[in-house]
Amino acid sequence: MKVNYNNKTKKFSFLNLTEDEANAILRSLGTIVEKMDYNKELGFYTDRGDCFSMPVESYEAASKLYNELQGK
Repeated sequence: MKVNYNNKTKKFSFLNLTEDEANAILRSLGTIVEKMDYNKELGFYTDRGDCFSMPVESYEAASKLYNELQGK
């Protein structure tokens, strides 16, 4: 897998992705988007536990990528 960045569009693209790799990325992103809740006290998205958290910007980026890959 290779990641390419387009300076004009300011976007990254994945090259030479197999179907299995694309599906794995979608599954991982789907887990993040569907299973995480915003914790007001921390100001982070968490996995409804203490194991994993991510900043709002990262969650929003994952959500945007997931929706784009799903064609939404």
